[in-house]
Amino acid sequence: MERYCPTPHALLLVAYPDAKGIFQVLGAKEGELPGIGFEVQGGSPIALQLYHAMEQRVGTHIPRARCRILENIELPVTEAEKSYTLYGLLLPQAPQGPEKTVSFAQLLREMPSTRVRIAYLKIWQVLAGVLEQEIHVVDTPEGTGN
Repeated sequence: MERYCPTPHALLLVAYPDAKGIFQVLGAKEGELPGIGFEVQGGSPIALQLYHAMEQRVGTHIPRARCRILENIELPVTEAEKSYTLYGLLLPQAPQGPEKTVSFAQLLREMPSTRVRIAYLKIWQVLAGVLEQEIHVVDTPEGTGN
């Protein structure tokens, strides 16, 4: 099913795992929200626009089959009275070129503690697989110390 962006602007956060498995993201330009910001073309599916924006930023073609748009991540973000929809895209490895990157943890540390940061934190959780894990809580007998 084709998805369309609900806001006039989109933000795409591009991430990839480095050699140690730590997620890196394309760095933000000074004074901008982290990610690739662009004006949405209303009648065009958002997936095509996301791939196009990513390729323009990294300056090289990356086959779409090697990229993964994070499913069910379409987060509303408002900054400086501008409404965006935040999306995430996962690359299998670092893109070629001189693009500045930062670790996801560093990106979150540098962001102010606002609702915008919470949206980025949700993407990090999806990348880390937290939302896909099955978590069980086990009660231990009292007095066991565990």
